[in-house]
Amino acid sequence: MAISKVKLLKAAAFALLFSNAVFAAEIPNGYVDGRADVKYGTYYTKVQNSALPLQERLKDLENKAYGLAALFDKDPIIQSEATHLLEFQIIRLHLDIANASEKNLSAFERKSLLYASMNVYADIRHHAERLYENMVRYIDQKIPGPNGQQIREENTRGTRSIYFPNYRSDRDLADIEKNMAYKEKEKEFLESGGNWSEIKKLDAQSLRDLGPYTRVEYVELASNGEIMITTGKAGHLLLAKGEAVKSAGQLVFLKDNSGKFVMMIVSNASGTYKPDLLNAQELADRLSSKLKIPRELFYVTKGEPLSTQAVKIYMKANGITKEAIKEKVKELDSLSDEIIPNKKTRASFSIANCGRVFSSF
Repeated sequence: MAISKVKLLKAAAFALLFSNAVFAAEIPNGYVDGRADVKYGTYYTKVQNSALPLQERLKDLENKAYGLAALFDKDPIIQSEATHLLEFQIIRLHLDIANASEKNLSAFERKSLLYASMNVYADIRHHAERLYENMVRYIDQKIPGPNGQQIREENTRGTRSIYFPNYRSDRDLADIEKNMAYKEKEKEFLESGGNWSEIKKLDAQSLRDLGPYTRVEYVELASNGEIMITTGKAGHLLLAKGEAVKSAGQLVFLKDNSGKFVMMIVSNASGTYKPDLLNAQELADRLSSKLKIPRELFYVTKGEPLSTQAVKIYMKANGITKEAIKEKVKELDSLSDEIIPNKKTRASFSIANCGRVFSSF
């Protein structure tokens, strides 16, 4: 069967676009090198020789986090690729620092390097957030269409606002339209291989069962404060069964080898609900208090963390074929798997509803 001229042109554009792609290893150094005898600068923690390899990696990633700014004039797809892979690299380092032997790191050195890696992660997320915000406007220009309004109800008693699903519509829908849209979403989910068992409640047992790296979609229900999560195909609408939420987005949990939480990422990225960033911040405060996890271990961000979403949307807006987008995502997933080999470790949830359920946050 002959390939259409349009497809050939798109394929050629795709090949040209990625022939000079900048990956994390090629991000320029964002620092001006100083004298060799002051390699670590004024504000670098002095560490023992056994801790130097970790500090060297941290310094290199910090340099590259600053170097992301040098890619500003590159294609946004290339910027998104580099930022995505660098984000995985700093997460890998954060876990390595947390799991380093006590023989190699003193307690102070470990805390100092973990604090520094959180700062580097923040630098990387600043670029990711810029790309995310630009992505929304970019696709609006390239492929105009409904964006989905924010439907928020503020509580006059000063408690948190709640958000209702917009069904990706820019206008208010009648109840019958909402019901039809929800049923269609259910049908798509089941026909694509989705299963309702993928949706779980975030409770004591599920938290204990989390692997060293777990990324989930979540909603915080407005009705009872329960947090529903999934690593599967169900989106926020199905997680909430079409009901109102206090917050929605993604949660990333990082644990060390002893099962202790060493970092948690909370986002408000949900096109269906469009919750404010403040609500993600308040959820982080709530989780910190209830789970007794220090607040400084939480990072709150807009846009999907550790996600290929920006790459996919920018490619779509540039007319790249679905097949080429799938190949690029597959490539990026493979590279991130090399960075964090166990990142596919997911929560092996217990069927029984064991432990205390955090429904009274």
